[in-house]
Amino acid sequence: MRLAGTGCPGEAADDIRGTCLGQAEPSAELRQRQVLLASELDYSARPDLVGQLSSDMPNAIQTTDVASEIVKQLPSVVDGKGDRDMVSDVDVRIERAVRAYLGEETPEVGFLGEETGDTPGSNGLQWVLDPVDGTANFVKGIPLYAI
Repeated sequence: MRLAGTGCPGEAADDIRGTCLGQAEPSAELRQRQVLLASELDYSARPDLVGQLSSDMPNAIQTTDVASEIVKQLPSVVDGKGDRDMVSDVDVRIERAVRAYLGEETPEVGFLGEETGDTPGSNGLQWVLDPVDGTANFVKGIPLYAI
């Protein structure tokens, strides 16, 4: 997904993280657009989740700040994972940091991480994380990845 009105050069922006391609910090315009997109979601199938999702949105946004500090560091260890996937030490550090942050802020919500697996929660909700989407590009220095 690419968003218009992002404030990024050539409107090139990562979708979920909300950064201009190749930059670790989101533009103010893109951060505002993320909040608007979240407010436009249709919760009619699960009206009980509206309050929960609204209260968890600041935590979700904060995790991007946690991850953006780590992704500024170059990976020092890269391993193969399966026949085509890669995992770097940056992937693992981001996932551990985000898991720890969300565990403190939302202990009742489960967590499923691509690198470290599943921890069930007590309320039926679950955070799902792919710490660096596009690890192959990230480790090669190609700015086409998202956190």
